[in-house]
Amino acid sequence: MPHENTGKPGDKSSIAAAPKAAGRLKKMIENPIAVPLGILLLAAIAAAGILSIQQMDSTIYIEKSEISSQTVTVSPQSTGILEKVFVNEGDIVRKGQLIARVSGSNVTSKSDGIVVSANKAIGQTVGQADALASIMDPKELSIIGRLQEDKGLNQVKPGQIVKFTVDAFGQKEYSGAVDSVSEVPRQQDIVFSISDKRQEKEFNVKVLFNDKEYPELKDGMSAKMWIYK
Repeated sequence: MPHENTGKPGDKSSIAAAPKAAGRLKKMIENPIAVPLGILLLAAIAAAGILSIQQMDSTIYIEKSEISSQTVTVSPQSTGILEKVFVNEGDIVRKGQLIARVSGSNVTSKSDGIVVSANKAIGQTVGQADALASIMDPKELSIIGRLQEDKGLNQVKPGQIVKFTVDAFGQKEYSGAVDSVSEVPRQQDIVFSISDKRQEKEFNVKVLFNDKEYPELKDGMSAKMWIYK
């Protein structure tokens, strides 16, 4: 089970990182009479510290993460008057299903999913930039983590292994892989550092996982993730 800012406990690579410390500790344990208890304890603490540092260096921890589903926006092909909307929020729709009518033209869904928003501005002019409905596909789940730029962002690469937990399921561990890192920061999350008034920017890290293997995971659930370098 991963811990905050650490690698997975018991990782053989972590143990191998401190052979000298581990070797000295082993000799002390094998000959406890020849070594004062205080020195033995100090040696144990030092060895544990080396392993802990090694584990911290092996992962990038992202606390602010959330399971997210793919959302598709349905818009008209050309500008016209919104005459009627045939769906409501929460409706389950199929690909090709009628969503709205704009100036006599039918607008249909591009995919299966659940309607999360519907434009009810009947009589208003709408164009290609206007959303008539937003449809969420619950079968296309991913995790979006918000990583501050100075917390290891430059070390995150597509394909890296990810372990994550979901708040709703306690310490149960899930697996995935980094898909992408956003090219631009999250504008709504830019804040100023108190110390030097610099902008602290966060970027989205998208992680994919096999949603068929984890059917209990749902859109909007809070999560924490550990990216293995």
